[in-house]
Amino acid sequence: MKEIFTSFYFIAPLCIAAIILGIYIIRKSTKILIRERLNTTSNKGVGYVYDILSTEFSSSKVLKDARFIPEASSSKKPDIKPTSDIVFVDKCGVLLITVITEKGEFDNPKTGEWKYRFADAEGKVQIQRKQNPFDATIPQIRIISELLNNEGIYSKCIKRIVVYTQSKVRFTYNYSEIIGIEKLIPMIHKMNSSNELTPSEARVAVSSIADYVNYLENN
Repeated sequence: MKEIFTSFYFIAPLCIAAIILGIYIIRKSTKILIRERLNTTSNKGVGYVYDILSTEFSSSKVLKDARFIPEASSSKKPDIKPTSDIVFVDKCGVLLITVITEKGEFDNPKTGEWKYRFADAEGKVQIQRKQNPFDATIPQIRIISELLNNEGIYSKCIKRIVVYTQSKVRFTYNYSEIIGIEKLIPMIHKMNSSNELTPSEARVAVSSIADYVNYLENN
């Protein structure tokens, strides 16, 4: 019996299991430490959302400030959003994420112009017109859909999400595509279970989108 517990065939699997467990614990601990550091940052903008997604998943699945419309064209059409704050690609499909960093109240119809109401430094209520992120990103959906079709990916997997990063935010209309930053990761994990894209398709999709974005940025 002693020989069994000291033999190579018994010790080797234990060593491998211990190494795997150690790697898992280290990665988990690193994620926790990074999350804690991110939670203390005061600048909760696009970079903040990018860091959260890159920590939980992988930076290879995330694009930040990705341009889809040439600058010359976008200047003539102010109602179009030329860049996507965040593009995330995984089994859930392609997510176009618009980040809201302001505090205040939004009159936010699904279609049509938004209005943003807030108190200025003197406490006076101000109202600003805001681009509707769902209307403004329609051209981005068309471009990405064409890029995916060129790669033989025909799934209707492109979705739009608005993420707000401040706590003191109110919306006239509540719908599932508008979420607080604390709900973003759980939502993506849930969406990933639908397997809109295979891992191979997701890699092809993000590569194709990145190539297009890089081309626009360098030309």
